[in-house]
Amino acid sequence: GLLRVCSILEPKRAHEAFFVATLLTVWIATGAMGNGQANLLAAGVAVHLVADVAGRRWWRATAAIAIAIVVKPQMIVVSLLVGALHRPLIWRIAVSLLVLAALPWLFGHPGYVAAQYMGCLHKLTVSAQPPPRYENLRGLLATCGLVMPGSVAMAIGAAAGFAVLGVCLRFRDRLIEPLSSVYVVGLGLAWLMLFNPRTQSTSYIMPTAIAAVLAAQHLLARRRHQAATMAGIALAWTVNYHVISWIELWLKPLVCFAFAAALLPAVRLRRRTSVLMVTGVTTIDGLDDSNSPGP
Repeated sequence: GLLRVCSILEPKRAHEAFFVATLLTVWIATGAMGNGQANLLAAGVAVHLVADVAGRRWWRATAAIAIAIVVKPQMIVVSLLVGALHRPLIWRIAVSLLVLAALPWLFGHPGYVAAQYMGCLHKLTVSAQPPPRYENLRGLLATCGLVMPGSVAMAIGAAAGFAVLGVCLRFRDRLIEPLSSVYVVGLGLAWLMLFNPRTQSTSYIMPTAIAAVLAAQHLLARRRHQAATMAGIALAWTVNYHVISWIELWLKPLVCFAFAAALLPAVRLRRRTSVLMVTGVTTIDGLDDSNSPGP
């Protein structure tokens, strides 16, 4: 997945970009793999989703969305965000969700399948109100002595979700592909990290993959400050509280806000133009509005 996105972002230097992105993700990826959870698979599918949407491969993007939801149901948030921005995906996502919901009925006893669905719904309902001991917004506030009720966090998350949708609409209109999809999926994953009730340390492999790709692209384009920012964000998400105990609960969600802040300047850009090839390096006009026409 990283190689696919790097090949689109930097077609002439794809392997260099892939090397940088791999260096920034290998540590946290190893930890996520060791836990045996779905976060690493979800991160890989998310990066493939970026490449497929950027390439307008709608059925492949739909397959990535379906796999992401099967692997980690919380990924439905990012999937619906991408679908809301691209009309060809809307009906495809609806069909894929219906197919996913129908498949168990074809292979299991109806009573058993119904019981499994009810049990899943019950488990999701119960797990949606955990204590503030996870690495999300509630955990960040808890380290400051502020206890946010789960219902309040859900309300704030819903409002923030609409804000993310509005910002992502601007990303779609102001940035060319694949940067548009990178920004959209990155911001969607940042929202998921902050408002998923049970975000764990290894969950951050998902936005780390996006930050690593951006760090590699900035570095090859000689944008050193932006590269250092994204690399720092990726490394901050990589550090585990088992290694540095005092960062538990607060550091990674705080870095989510820094990541979002690093993406937000793109909403101020004027209308996008084409990709400019300057001295063999792909310069994205979405990062420098001096290439855009005047009002």
